[in-house]
Formats: sequence, structure tokens, C-alpha cells
Amino acid sequence: MWRRMWWKGVCIFTVLAFLIATAQAIDITQITATETQIKVTIANATSSGYIFVSPSNKSFPYAYSHQGNGTYTITATFLKVNTTYYVKACDNKNCSDVVSVNASKEEKLLEQNFTAPFNNLMQGGNLLNISKLGETIPSVYTSLLTDMFWAMFFGGIFLAYWIRQEDVMLPSIVGMISGVAMIGLLPPS
Repeated sequence: MWRRMWWKGVCIFTVLAFLIATAQAIDITQITATETQIKVTIANATSSGYIFVSPSNKSFPYAYSHQGNGTYTITATFLKVNTTYYVKACDNKNCSDVVSVNASKEEKLLEQNFTAPFNNLMQGGNLLNISKLGETIPSVYTSLLTDMFWAMFFGGIFLAYWIRQEDVMLPSIVGMISGVAMIGLLPPS
């Protein structure tokens, strides 16, 4: 009799152990790092908790709170380029596996020299050359947007006429198309 009850206890224990072992735990699904921040995506979190970051795999001195599943951006001043950092996320019940990430350098933004048009205005001494204002003022916009600036500029004018339902819309479009055709047919010199 005790033998049968013991066997049932072992079976019940095995089933419960299997269910506990296969319970879905918190997980880090995606992680990236730059020289100023770490972006972590957490899945299967049961509650809020903490994201732990460390330069070593042994102790985690930096902790940042999270509110459950989602993507979190951690701004950290201690990050160094080409250095491996270890991250794990924990909620009230369990922790994720430790994930390593290598901090990469951020891409530089495009830099523009906006002082060149101003220097063009100041040619000839300390006096402001007002006659060059017509080409200098839009140069700040046209240097970045090139032809897109002029398309938005004249497109806005045509759009305003179209909204007001003026009778100049059709002649304006014909003039624009013929002007583009004439400019396109001019020799490159």
C-alpha cells in the first residue's frame, strides 16, 4: 500500500516539476548599445522590475527600473566604445539569462558650413553688402535641401492658389512646366 502511494507522489512531483521548469520566464529579446545608451527589449515579464548592467559578468552595479514588457532606452555615462557589457532583466519572480552586448560608436551627423554665406555678405571690409542678401538668405535652405527647397517654395504658392480657387492655377502650372522645359534645354555652360 505504501508502495503505491509513494509511486503516485513521485508522478505528481514529476509533473509539477515539469510545469515549473517550463514556465515562461522574463526574456531579453533584443539589445543594442552605443557610446551613450543601451536599448533593451523585454518580453514575458510578469511585473515591473529592474534591468541590471555591468562591465563584468559577476556583479551588476547599475540598476534601472522597468515597467514590464516593452523597449527601454537606458542612458548611461559609463559606456565605452568597443567594450562588452552584460545585461539581465528581473521582475518580481525571476531573472532573464545574462546577455552580452558590445557598445559601438554612434554615427556622426552631417555637418554644414553656414558661415560661408555670411562671409560672402561681408566681402569688402566691415560693411554689410546688402546687394548680396537676395542670394545669401535662401542659401541656408538651398544648401541643405537643394531642389527640394524650390519645389516646396513654388509648390506652396501653387497650393495656396488652388485652395483659394483662383483662376491662375492652370496658367501657373503651364508656366512652371514650360519654365522647367526651357531651363532643361539650355546648354550646360
